[in-house]
Amino acid sequence: MICGAVVALICYFFWMFFTPQLPVLLMGWLMKFPPVFAFLSDKMLRLLMFGVTVVSVYVWSVMMMAWGMFPFWSVLIIIFGWYGFTLAASPLCQYPHIRCPKCHHLYSIKFDHEDFEYSEIQKGKDIVRGKLLGERTESWRAWTQVTTTTKWSSGRTTTETHREDVHTQAQDYRTYEYIKYDVTYRLDHYRQYHKCDKCGFTEETTSVVSTELDRQETGRYAQETAHGSDYRLRYS
Repeated sequence: MICGAVVALICYFFWMFFTPQLPVLLMGWLMKFPPVFAFLSDKMLRLLMFGVTVVSVYVWSVMMMAWGMFPFWSVLIIIFGWYGFTLAASPLCQYPHIRCPKCHHLYSIKFDHEDFEYSEIQKGKDIVRGKLLGERTESWRAWTQVTTTTKWSSGRTTTETHREDVHTQAQDYRTYEYIKYDVTYRLDHYRQYHKCDKCGFTEETTSVVSTELDRQETGRYAQETAHGSDYRLRYS
């Protein structure tokens, strides 16, 4: 009996929150067949899928509320609808393309080869944290100030202020040595070619590989910073 109730509850959950996602998920599955959406670019197909998601979620939410569903559950239907759209449209509008812009096959564009283009030398600066030089703890008294106002029958009003929860608050500080460098880099520029193995469509990307050539120390300094947030001492 209990197992049956649990299974029924799970089925009801999937029926309520995943039914409005079925149209857009079906569209995502149909992308595996290139002729179905061959007339749509990635951008237009993504917009169409978003529109289908909005309409499906809206219609389903109205139907469920007419059936007696508490309006709060519509928020969850919208959230699940967004995740369904994100999943179904994930192959679209990527670069390099996951869906070939020419033949519309999925996952047919693969890395083909890479060409070296040129190198350049650049100089920059770098700061590296070195050894720990020292630690200290700063403490202070803290409290909650409470103000009590009393209005007497004679019409006189008195105000009293006192402190509650008096304790010691503390903050740790650490001092580190920092080392400054002038650094020389070589930047190697490459161009990658990605080719569709169905129709031969090709697109390009670029990348840069940085190689450190030289590092010269130019100075050192010490700097103190707070370590973590302030805290209450257990015994205060």
